[in-house]
Amino acid sequence: MQEIIAEREKNADINRKLSKKRAIENLKYLDHQIIHSNNRDYASSDLQVMIDCINELEGPIITVGEIKKEFKVKKQISFRKKSFRRICNDLEELFGYTYNSSTRQTKQNSLFPGFKGIGLINNNDDFYYYVGGEKNLKQKISRAIRFRKIIALTGSDDLIVTVFPDLAELMSVKFVRNGQYTVLPFPIKYLREFSEYQKRLSEMNRQNDL
Repeated sequence: MQEIIAEREKNADINRKLSKKRAIENLKYLDHQIIHSNNRDYASSDLQVMIDCINELEGPIITVGEIKKEFKVKKQISFRKKSFRRICNDLEELFGYTYNSSTRQTKQNSLFPGFKGIGLINNNDDFYYYVGGEKNLKQKISRAIRFRKIIALTGSDDLIVTVFPDLAELMSVKFVRNGQYTVLPFPIKYLREFSEYQKRLSEMNRQNDL
């Protein structure tokens, strides 16, 4: 998805110039849209705060970066809030620019699907799996996500597709990597622990019978 990512980064270019009038009219258009729809992701008051900030800037032509700086100075606008993120998403979708880069996805159709959760892919008839994080991707990636190849020692490769959901369950534990999914399933380890538990339970029952 490199082309899509590049396009979205371009939409968030802080040096992009906008007319002050256009920036305000676009926000007013969104206000008109939510009044005539059931959209409750953000309110007219959220849009009005942004409009007021832009109105305080001088000159008929301003940049996206200048608007973002004004938002930050006023402190009423934070892109950590879902409402302002959604406004920026709608600006990008409708008008081709945004004050907050949409490459930081929180939806399931992320531009970086391999960085969250556990998944299986088929590449040139070979099977690989990835183990991402539990939470959504941040702007800065601290480490790479590896692809690990799976080879069926017995049976056909169809067995990999059948068994993988169970393997993923064995990796969906967060006590191995300090709050993150483990990258390798440990079926033997778990079986041994279960066997030890059964032995202890049997021993306790035998002592109680005595």
